[in-house]
Amino acid sequence: MLAARPRRALSMSLTPHYLLLLSTLLLSALQVGWHTAILNTTSASIRTCPPPPPPPALLHVISAPPCIPTSDATWAAIVSAFCVGGGFGAFYGAQLADSAGRLPTVHATNIAFTLSGILSFLAPSAPIMILARILAGLGAGASTAVTPLFIRETAPSAAVAGPAGVAFQIVINLGIVA
Repeated sequence: MLAARPRRALSMSLTPHYLLLLSTLLLSALQVGWHTAILNTTSASIRTCPPPPPPPALLHVISAPPCIPTSDATWAAIVSAFCVGGGFGAFYGAQLADSAGRLPTVHATNIAFTLSGILSFLAPSAPIMILARILAGLGAGASTAVTPLFIRETAPSAAVAGPAGVAFQIVINLGIVA
């Protein structure tokens, strides 16, 4: 009969460096959840246009447009663009992770999330908002394909890898309810 190897304590394998890495990686999971749900809660404020304000007396500053008037079909296209980007992001993100590496791919997802947020904030029209949602979907799809792999491959032990992978899924749900 084989003797069982002694298990290292979970707390002994959690280094500050790994905890920082894990918390940074979990931010992408938060973004996935947030981008999944955000348009459901903000649709009324994005689609309802208030009367135009008087022209500014000073120079115009970059600001978000007050609204994006859309039909139901256009709004459906804006919302579903996230799914289109997500499919491509998951498929090509895994390939990019295999060719370029996990960390550069995680950085690329963060860039996609950042650009998506900026475009969403400044979008003056529905086509720009659709582009922003496709970018968010690309980042989310690639993130859900690559980040769990990266978490597993960087985990100091199998005892840490399982709970860290579960944390990824939990943080996605936290992003949805945030």
